[in-house]
Amino acid sequence: MGRELDEIDKGVLYMLQREARNTTAQEIGETVGVSPSTVRNRIDQLESDGVIRGYHPKLDYEAANLPLCVLFVCTAPATRRSELADKVMNIQGWLISVRW
Repeated sequence: MGRELDEIDKGVLYMLQREARNTTAQEIGETVGVSPSTVRNRIDQLESDGVIRGYHPKLDYEAANLPLCVLFVCTAPATRRSELADKVMNIQGWLISVRW
């Protein structure tokens, strides 16, 4: 179970989620109401605790001419699986693989 986050931690996380790359500790501190050094300490602690597990780019796959792969895991009653799989397989514009 994760650790309890206070309002400062939540504010830091909120700001990082919005725009981690272009947001400074100074800006986060001004928004949250603490010093930039407190922000940096909180980020270090959140990383150490495993709350922040990384920083990832948000890609425009179409602009990069890259394929986008999405995995959906669905459940359905056994009696309806064939019917639902047929409907899914007929969706145009998608490469679909159905596994049981």
